[in-house]
Amino acid sequence: RLRMSDRLNSPDPVRKVALTSFVEQYQANIKREWPRRYLGQAAVGSVHTYGVLEEDGMTKALIGIDWQARQYRKDVPDAMPIDKGQSAVARSLLVLVRNAGVKTPGGQAVSSAHCPKCGAPETVADSNACENCGAVLNDSSQGWMMQDFLSIHTPEAARLLTSVQGMDGDLLTGMPQAPRMRA
Repeated sequence: RLRMSDRLNSPDPVRKVALTSFVEQYQANIKREWPRRYLGQAAVGSVHTYGVLEEDGMTKALIGIDWQARQYRKDVPDAMPIDKGQSAVARSLLVLVRNAGVKTPGGQAVSSAHCPKCGAPETVADSNACENCGAVLNDSSQGWMMQDFLSIHTPEAARLLTSVQGMDGDLLTGMPQAPRMRA
């Protein structure tokens, strides 16, 4: 969904799975000038859970993702994207949150393609609510929501990882290594 948001230059694809604060921050950082570069055709190499912690009345799950994507450029809004012929490999930290004490009902995933209240199929829209029944879908009192998506090498990622018991602060020691991918 993040790569789709980058491609569309819009936060709409993540509105239903991310906290409003994440969507607002993403919207503020959207590049308005042209040409614009973005990553697309992403593939996940590996996913690993670093741990779960309680912070600020929230339960946070720290998920490491090693991934690769192609680099694209668009010169004007309606132009076809240009494949730059290069790939980028990244290691990111996905931070999922829910209110402390909330239990996810069995059988529900982090994200679903259907509204948990009425079962209507999800659509990409500029609303965080179900278009069928109006249920708010980005509510951390109900289940896991995306709070952040960080490079593993940022100070905030380091702070979160050192908060998890057993992490020694060295972000590369003891972590699964990113897969080697070719351009």
